[in-house]
Order: sequence, then C-alpha cells, then structure tokens
Amino acid sequence: MFWRSLLIAAAAAVVAVGYTYQASMSQLAAAEAASAAVSMIGKHAVVVGGTSGIGHGIALRLAQAGCSVTIVGRSASRGVAIVESMATTTEEQKHAFLKLDAFSLKACGALAGQLGAADKPLDLLVLSLANPNANPTPALHPNPHPHPHPRP
Repeated sequence: MFWRSLLIAAAAAVVAVGYTYQASMSQLAAAEAASAAVSMIGKHAVVVGGTSGIGHGIALRLAQAGCSVTIVGRSASRGVAIVESMATTTEEQKHAFLKLDAFSLKACGALAGQLGAADKPLDLLVLSLANPNANPTPALHPNPHPHPHPRP
C-alpha cells in the first residue's frame, strides 16, 4: 500500500514538473518572439556597467536590435572586446567604449558633458553598474564603514 501511494505521488510530481516546464518554455518562446520584434534602429543607448553581468547582456541585445551602443565601464580591455564582438545590422550603427569610474562625481560630470556634446542624441540610458559597497576599495572608501552612520 505504501509503495503504491509513493508511486502515485511520484507520477503526479513528474506530471506537474512536465506541465510547469512546458508552460515556462511557452512563455519563454513568447518573450523571445516579442523581443525579436523590437527594432531600435537609429537609436543610441549608453549602458553604464556594460562590461559584465546583466549590463553586458543588455548591451548585446540592444546592438542586436539595431541600436548604436556606447558601453561605459572601468575595464577597457573587456569594454573594447565587447564592442568588437557586437553585431551591427545597419551601416549607421556604431558602437563605442568609454572608460569611467562611475563612483567619481567629477568623472560622471565629464562624461555627461561629453555625451551632451555628441552629434547623436541619447535615446536610452541603462544603469547597471555594481554596488560600490559590495567590494569597497581603499581608493573609493578609505573609511572601513562606507556609510556615514555605520549600523550597530
């Protein structure tokens, strides 16, 4: 009796997992189709933090959709490599990398001035940079407690 109940429960679990998998794959296919239909041709995006993680993925997807992408980040080697690998769908599409320490207000002001003076208007700004408190460096946080009022 116990084994029979266990077998029925296992079969029900397999059916539930199969149904959930099928439903999620159907939703994924719908999302991919909707994403593929988006056109960003003629648009210009700046992706701050585009040299890794989700920012990298967003930059690649924008390029695939026809957007000209400027990646902003600290790692010039990663930024240049990503720009070189990005797809271009039109001749007008241009990609670039700008080196920036986004935790420096002075550097951010200079970048804003540079982007504002550019010939191409900015259509999309993506901020996906890392949390400066996640991995503080002495140059960014000389104080071991980066918050003005350390928590007890």
